[in-house]
Amino acid sequence: MSLLSTYSSYMGVIPTDRPNINTQFFPLPEGKFITLHVGDAKLQSKHFDYWSDVVKFIKPVLHYFEYKIYQIGGPEDILVPECDANYLNLSRAQSAYVQSVSELHCGIDSAPIHIASTFNKKIVALYSHIYHEQSPGEFSNVDDIIYLEPDRGDRHPVFGPQEFPKSVNTIKLEDIAGSIFKLLNLPVGVVFQTKFIGAHYQHSVFDVIPDFFGESAELKQTVLNIRLDLNFDLQCAHSWAQNYQVRLISDRPVDLELLRLDCNNINQLALLIKNKEDYSIEYIKEAKKLIPNLVLVGTDDSTIADVREKFFDWIVERMPPPDRSKLTNLLNCKFWTKKEVFSKAQRFSSVAHWKENKLGGENLVIDSDEFAQDLEHFYIYS
Repeated sequence: MSLLSTYSSYMGVIPTDRPNINTQFFPLPEGKFITLHVGDAKLQSKHFDYWSDVVKFIKPVLHYFEYKIYQIGGPEDILVPECDANYLNLSRAQSAYVQSVSELHCGIDSAPIHIASTFNKKIVALYSHIYHEQSPGEFSNVDDIIYLEPDRGDRHPVFGPQEFPKSVNTIKLEDIAGSIFKLLNLPVGVVFQTKFIGAHYQHSVFDVIPDFFGESAELKQTVLNIRLDLNFDLQCAHSWAQNYQVRLISDRPVDLELLRLDCNNINQLALLIKNKEDYSIEYIKEAKKLIPNLVLVGTDDSTIADVREKFFDWIVERMPPPDRSKLTNLLNCKFWTKKEVFSKAQRFSSVAHWKENKLGGENLVIDSDEFAQDLEHFYIYS
C-alpha cells in the first residue's frame, strides 16, 4: 500500500484524481528542457553520488536534440554545476512552475517526483531506501514513468536515513541515461557499460611528484599529496610545503629541519615502512613532536608484524598489496578519475600513466601494480 493510500485510509477520504498545484510564473530561456532534482543528502541512503557524471554523459545528446538540463530544488541541495542552469533559490510555487513547463523530470524519491506526476510529466525516478511501490508517482501513466532501484537480491531496503555502503550508488549511469532517452523518444542507443566504481572515485585527490614547482590558484584550494616515495627531492618538497597545504608521503626519513620550517603547512606526514630498520624510534618521536598528525604505514605483509612490534606505541596501518587479479576483466576498458598526478608541470591520469609517460588521449586501464594500487579511485567502463 502506498503512502497516499495509507493516509487516505486513516483520514477516511478518497483522493482526488489529480491535486491542484499552485504555481508562480518564473521567466525561463526559450526552448525545451528537463529538470533534475538531486536533494541535499540529509538522507544519506537515497543520495546518488554520480549525478555530475550522469549530466556530463547525457548533456551532449540532449543538446543535439535541443534540450537543456535545469537543476531544481532548495538552497541546501548539492550543486550539479554541469547543468545548463541551477534554480535552487526559487519559491516552491516557482519551482513547481518550472516543472510544469518541462518535458521530463529526473531525480531521487522526493516531492518533485510527485509534483511532476500531477503535471503528467515523463519521469525517471531513483528509489533506494524504500520500495518505489510505497511512494510511487500516483498520477502518472504507466508508460510515462520509469522507476530505477538497486539490485538488492533478496535484501530489503534499509528503510532509514543511513546505509553503508549505499545501495543507491549501484544504480547504473547507463540505465539513467537510457531511461531519459527512451521517455523523450530520442533515437539514441546507449553503448556504455559500467564495469567498476571505486570507493574513493568521488574524492578529488592531487598527487604531486616533487620534480618541479609551480604556482596554481586551483591547487591552493586543497591539500596536496607530495609523493616523496616516488621522487625523494626534499628541496622541491620544501618549495611546495612553503606555498601550499600539503601531506608528505615518504618511504624514508624526512629531514627534521624541513618539518620544523614547514610544520604550519604540513597537514600530515605519512611514513611508509617496509622494514623495521627504515626508521628509528627516536626519529619517529621527534617527527611526531613537529607533525602531530603522523601516520605509520606498513607496506609489506611479510614484515609488518616486526614493524608493529618495534613501533608498539604507535598504530601501524597496513597498505594492502596491489591485486592485479582485479584487473582481469577490466583490460581494454576506459576510466574516469578525480585523482590527478602532476609531474614536471604536466597532468597524468594515474601513477601508472606517469610511470609509462602516457599523456593525453583516452584513459585506458593499464595492467600494472601501480594501477591496481589506485583502483578505488577509478570509474571504469566499456
